[in-house]
Amino acid sequence: MANTKGKIIIGGVLTVLAGATTMIIIKAVQKKKIIKSIYDILNNVEGSEEIDKAELGDDLKHTADAGFSTSFWKEGKDGITPTKLMPSMYARDIAKEIYKNTGSLWDNESNILSALKKAKTKGQLSQVSYQYSVHPLSYGDMGSDVKSALESYGTSSDRLKEMNNWLAKLPY
Repeated sequence: MANTKGKIIIGGVLTVLAGATTMIIIKAVQKKKIIKSIYDILNNVEGSEEIDKAELGDDLKHTADAGFSTSFWKEGKDGITPTKLMPSMYARDIAKEIYKNTGSLWDNESNILSALKKAKTKGQLSQVSYQYSVHPLSYGDMGSDVKSALESYGTSSDRLKEMNNWLAKLPY
């Protein structure tokens, strides 16, 4: 009789311990899932192009755009990969044309915008930006050069707004 009571007590204690351990493990897994979902939400919000552009003024919106990124055409951004690209030779020619119309005392804003508009997607614009900054051209940062050319002395900021509106409508 005593032996049976001992077995029942030990069985009850083991059942309670197993239940408590299972409950602790389930709670830990739930916490990890919740924390992971919070981090995923935060990571998606911080790096999104729309939020970056919303916080910037008109004079800097283009810098947050994927089109002026030198790596977007290769790697993509925020899970978006560019679809239509152009041969490097064409991107280099457009980069040369943009450089030719910037940096002088008399920047030619309309030629700069028409050269930019030869890129039909953000991926193609990213290729042009890449060719602008690497060897053999190595002109520097196309985004800042274009911004300074479109904001040059004596011109209105309408050209910069026009470029930002065009960029916003440009497909990836």
